[in-house]
Amino acid sequence: MIEIADVRSVRGGVYSKTYALKPGSRVLIQRAEEKEESFSKLDELFERLLMSWHLNPERPPADEIKIFLYHAFRLLGPGDSQGAKTFEEFGARAGEELIATSLKFGTIRGGLAELVGFLSDNKMADMQLATGKSQARLSCASCFENDDHGNPVCEFTKGVVEGVLKAKRGTKYKVDRKEGRELPACVFTISGGRFAS
Repeated sequence: MIEIADVRSVRGGVYSKTYALKPGSRVLIQRAEEKEESFSKLDELFERLLMSWHLNPERPPADEIKIFLYHAFRLLGPGDSQGAKTFEEFGARAGEELIATSLKFGTIRGGLAELVGFLSDNKMADMQLATGKSQARLSCASCFENDDHGNPVCEFTKGVVEGVLKAKRGTKYKVDRKEGRELPACVFTISGGRFAS
C-alpha cells in the first residue's frame, strides 16, 4: 500500500526516506473500512438471530439461519477467501450457541447421530453419518437449501459441526471438509477421539 517517494542523503551516510501511498491504495483503505463495517453489521444480525431463536421465533429455525446467510452473502460476497472463513466462524457460533443447546450428546457416536437427526428434522441439512473406531464421516448432500458444494454455505455448515462438538466435547475433535465442487456431497471428517460405542 505504500512506496518510497523520496530518498535523501544526510551527513554520515545516513539516508532519510519519505513514504507515500501507492496510487489506488485509498481504494484499498476504503475497502478495509467497508469490510470492518460489514463485520459489525453481521455481528448485529447474528445477535438478532440469537434473540429470535431463544425468545419467540416468528419463523422456523432453518428460515432464520437462511435469512442470516442471505445477509452474510450480501455483506461479504461469495468470492472472498476472508468471507469463507467468516462463514465458518459464524457457523461455529450457531452450532455452539444455538444448536448444541437442543442436543443431549450422551456419547460421541450417539451425539453425532442426534445432530444429523436435528438438522434433518429442522430442514437445515440432508446428512448421512458413518463412524469407525477413530473417525466419523458426515456426508452432506445439501444444507440450508444449498446443494452447490464447496461454497461458503458449506463452510458455515462445517462451522456448525465444529461449534456443536466444541460445546459438547470441548476442542478434542477436529473437523475437516473434503474439497471439490465435483463431489456429489460435502464430506466432513471428524477425528481426534474414539467413536466406538
